[in-house]
Amino acid sequence: MTDHERRAASLEYLGERTGTLEYRFQRDAAVAYELFASGMGDASLLADLGAGTGDFDFYLRAMRGWKGRYLPVDASIDGCDLEEGWNPRAPVDFVTAIELL
Repeated sequence: MTDHERRAASLEYLGERTGTLEYRFQRDAAVAYELFASGMGDASLLADLGAGTGDFDFYLRAMRGWKGRYLPVDASIDGCDLEEGWNPRAPVDFVTAIELL
C-alpha cells in the first residue's frame, strides 16, 4: 500500500465512529499516521483532549516507539472543563480530540 493509499484509508476510517477493541486499535493507528505525517516527533508535545485513561498514549509508545510528551486532558480525570476554556502551561505542538463529544 502506498503512502497516498494509506492516508486515504486513514481518512476514510476517521470518518467512522467505532468502539470495539479492534476498531479502537485501527482508529489509533489512523490518528497516529496522520500525526506523524504532519511532523510529530519525539520532541513534540501532544495534548489529547478527552484522553480518558490514556490508551492513545500507550498505543503511541508501545506500537510506534514514540518518546514525546503526552498531555492528557479529560474532565473525568483532571477536572478540566473545555467549555470553560483550556490554557496549557506549555506550548502544545499537536492536539487530538479523537472521540470528544
